Amino acid sequence: MSKKVALINPGHKKSFSVNEPLNLGFIASFLEKNNIEVKIIDELAGQDVKKELEKYRPNIAGITATTAVVPDAYRIADLSRQMGILTVMGGVHATVLPEEALLHADIVVKGEGELAMLDIVRGGISSGIISRPFIKDIDEIPMPARHLMDIEFYLKVRDRISGTHLYFASLGMRIGAILTTRGCPYRCIFCHNTWRGMPVRFNSPERVVAEIKHLIERYNI
Repeated sequence: MSKKVALINPGHKKSFSVNEPLNLGFIASFLEKNNIEVKIIDELAGQDVKKELEKYRPNIAGITATTAVVPDAYRIADLSRQMGILTVMGGVHATVLPEEALLHADIVVKGEGELAMLDIVRGGISSGIISRPFIKDIDEIPMPARHLMDIEFYLKVRDRISGTHLYFASLGMRIGAILTTRGCPYRCIFCHNTWRGMPVRFNSPERVVAEIKHLIERYNI
């Protein structure tokens, strides 16, 4: 029987729900590319994680978190384990403090999640702290799986939240986000990139233009 994966975006605070969860979108699209069934559950967009997990019944739950929402991530991870689901924690906070995250999850992924999640699904990894090499050609990762997100919730962010960095956009404007690079060439002392060593990589111009066209044609950005 093929395994099902739920990718979970934790949190309740309105100010954290400005942009769609592209990080989970990339992992989801990469798993779909490899013929793995996946669902995105988005607490920040108002979904009830417990109900969605009970309905979907995944074999594996992958939870991401920045430090700001990590209490919510740990709450969901504890719930997931109680439900008997293999629970994976990733994201910036787990990368910086993997031993802490492992108190709440079966597996902690340090660094990028695409190859790690694929190996977890395929390889039967069930515990511990793992990492995988950075993907050199990020064009190999399909565009984020926006079809698995509550995308209308995010496209209407300008009407939903005031006082964000999107103040320049008119009310009623549909707004989508894209990421065209990974890594950072700088070493700001307050940033985890100081020690993480993630190489800078760029999407090709053709890929960037294709994603912009996709957002315009499919979502009327």
